[in-house]
Amino acid sequence: TLGSSWSRFDRVLDKTSLLKSDYLYLIPGFNYSSNYRQGRRVGLNYSSSVNMPNVNQLLPFTNTNNQLLQYRGNADLKPEYRHNLDLSWSLFDHFSFTSLFTRVRGAYTRNRISLSRSVNSDFTQVISPVNIDGHYSAMTYISFSTPVRKLGLTLNAVSSETVSRSKSIINGVDNIETVLSHTVDLNIENRRKGSLDLRIGGEINVTDTRYSISAGNVFSNTKYYGKVRFTPSANWRFETDANVVDYNSRSFNQSVRIPLINGSISYDFLRGKKASFTLHSFDLLNRNTGFQRVSATSYLQEREWNTIGRYVMLTLNIRMGR
Repeated sequence: TLGSSWSRFDRVLDKTSLLKSDYLYLIPGFNYSSNYRQGRRVGLNYSSSVNMPNVNQLLPFTNTNNQLLQYRGNADLKPEYRHNLDLSWSLFDHFSFTSLFTRVRGAYTRNRISLSRSVNSDFTQVISPVNIDGHYSAMTYISFSTPVRKLGLTLNAVSSETVSRSKSIINGVDNIETVLSHTVDLNIENRRKGSLDLRIGGEINVTDTRYSISAGNVFSNTKYYGKVRFTPSANWRFETDANVVDYNSRSFNQSVRIPLINGSISYDFLRGKKASFTLHSFDLLNRNTGFQRVSATSYLQEREWNTIGRYVMLTLNIRMGR
């Protein structure tokens, strides 16, 4: 495929045009996929796109609504021009029911819109959007599944790696930001579902953020989870799911653990199971809470907020018509 994008920026003051800028981009694309063998598939995709600056980014006036953090637009911004490349390969063995899926992605952005930040002696800040070059990102993803017949289980494993490199400007100095993210998820489930469907597993996510002019930070989240569905008869269903998440960060003294357990009981009735009663229970431990941690170049932030805690709800569902 081959497309194009044309844009014109016109700066007008008092009904007089001060400057016009024209931007013309070719937007090529390419896609290829092949089932070159039974259970084998390969794909290659390339795409490009243009992202135009918005009005707030272009407006060359200072917004002083927040005296601590003022924002000034930049009328000389250029559009972002992004290139994406995606390569995938998958395997599925019909005899062993083993599957493997892999993907590699990469992206490069020219004239990426980043931020220039000025920090004053009283710690007030003025930020403004600027164009920078050299923004890269890459990602690898692997998903594997295979049965363990002797134990009557299926093993699932997922791993992903992400790296990105970008640049911002702080007090006139280039700040190179590199982010490395690692995720591993392992879980097992029973092969023969029947009346019982069981899945348990764990997930680890580590994000390592590094800055060229200041100290970085490392976040790690550990999650344990399980889900059980039991159907003793055609009309009754029992479900429960539970997970525990541990939040850790090098910039914060304490880790935070949030456990969550939900459950439900359902009964189907009427001909063709057209109606059902379900009793839902949410957050049985009454530990649910809103939680967020942010580690940026110039500040640390931790937020907690109240959410709906433990409750029980009875619902009636009726399917109308056929």
